[in-house]
Formats: sequence, structure tokens, C-alpha cells
Amino acid sequence: MMDLARMRVPHLVLWFGLAGLVIASAAAVNFVLGVDQDLLNVGRESNLPTWFSSIQLFTIGLVLATIVVREVEPPHPKTWSLALVPFLFFLLSLDEVAMLHERAENLGGGGTGPG
Repeated sequence: MMDLARMRVPHLVLWFGLAGLVIASAAAVNFVLGVDQDLLNVGRESNLPTWFSSIQLFTIGLVLATIVVREVEPPHPKTWSLALVPFLFFLLSLDEVAMLHERAENLGGGGTGPG
């Protein structure tokens, strides 16, 4: 049985957590003070929180891809479906940065609702 009290949190997780807190705090201060800085405005695209989220999604995809490379057994096609999970995170990361869903809405002639 694993002793959870003795487990160490990986440095990457700690850095992402700290960076997330700093960005969220800066965005909250930006909102409370009513300052309209595009770089921190979470209501818009192409801002620091969006880029950070994209980096997080890409990193999750990389970690999962390394696990898949170790676990997939080429003779067993049932294990091939594991590769879809990291691919999904890579697509989500790309969507955050490239704003694919916004562009798809523009091509479709409308949005998905109010806002």
C-alpha cells in the first residue's frame, strides 16, 4: 500500500500550480480594478490565461503520450485506442491557441448562443 503522506509532488506540477495562481491572481486584480488590459482579460482570446491553458493541455498530452508509448502493445489492436487520449489533449491545446472553434462559428454563420 502506498503511503500518501510520503509521496512527493513532481516539480512540474508545483510550477504549473504556482504559475496558475499568479495568473489567476493577476486576472482577478485586473477585473476588480476595472483595468482593461487585453493581456489579462479572460473574456477575450489571445491572452496570458489562454496561452497558459494551452501550454497545460499540451504538457498533459506529452505526459500521456509517453505513457502510451510505454503501454501500447503493437500486436494487440485494443491498446491502440490509448493513443486517442493524448491526441485529444493536443487538439484541445491547438484549439486554445489557434481559436479553431471561433473560426468554425464564423464559417457556420453564427454562434452557439448569446454572448
